[in-house]
Amino acid sequence: MFLAPAALCAAAAQGPGILGKISGTGKYPAVAESVAGLPVATLYHPQSMPPEPMPLLLWGNGGCRDNGLRYAQFMREVASHGFFVIAAGHPRYERPERAPGVPAPANDGADDGRADLTTLQAALDWALRVSTDPTSVFHGHIDTTRIGVMGTSCGGLQAIALATDPRIKTAIAFNSGVLISPLPTDSQNRDLVVPKSALRDLKGPIAYINGGASDMAYKNALDDLRLIEHVPVFFAENGVGHDGTYLFDANGGDYARVATAWFSWQLKGDAVAARWFQGSRCGLCVKRGWSVRRKNFDRQ
Repeated sequence: MFLAPAALCAAAAQGPGILGKISGTGKYPAVAESVAGLPVATLYHPQSMPPEPMPLLLWGNGGCRDNGLRYAQFMREVASHGFFVIAAGHPRYERPERAPGVPAPANDGADDGRADLTTLQAALDWALRVSTDPTSVFHGHIDTTRIGVMGTSCGGLQAIALATDPRIKTAIAFNSGVLISPLPTDSQNRDLVVPKSALRDLKGPIAYINGGASDMAYKNALDDLRLIEHVPVFFAENGVGHDGTYLFDANGGDYARVATAWFSWQLKGDAVAARWFQGSRCGLCVKRGWSVRRKNFDRQ
């Protein structure tokens, strides 16, 4: 479902049922779905489920917006490679794709409300429950021993916060990083109140995928890289700014390919996907327009 910019304000949640188109370049073209048992979030999974249980990925939206369809093409692409993805937020509308340099609508989801960290925690609890419930259509399809979390901007901070949970094996913070000058604890933007000390509690490898010096989160992400000492950290920037490639490029562009490769390596042990990140000639190391930094990678 695509809405014109003028219609983006305060869209009602959809569902339950399959939403929008089938898409994704992976082996398992994917769909978005709303389910009655988890109305506060949006599911993305292969239309035809693979025979083996899939790793679970959780996603936090930019602006911590309460719209689980906000990055739908990106989500379907990742899911099509054999992942079960849950995005925070009621399924409201898909954001219209636009060319690089074209500004977002002035309101761009400001009326959607917010999906806070408890939304992702509820999604995790739901997945743990249905994966073992023989009456659920998702029974046997979600591997809750292999869980990753990712998000962008404010949602990236949610991902970092959730990555301190021992059930989370790995994380990606897109266009995000813990604020160098933290907000007061009574701030209305509660999801931005993540202390730098939380970085010490990360339970597994983390990747920072950043838009470069023009990305408002650039300095925060570099400071995280400096501070993290106990887990492997991969930092890559590509100069596209804070908006990433979620909407600009078909199927989520490079950011979707990086997410798929990272989680295929970390959660599936895919040696081919690992080449994107390991070695002096890693895939992103030599990819035009990208710059890479790594830390603690001898622990991989």
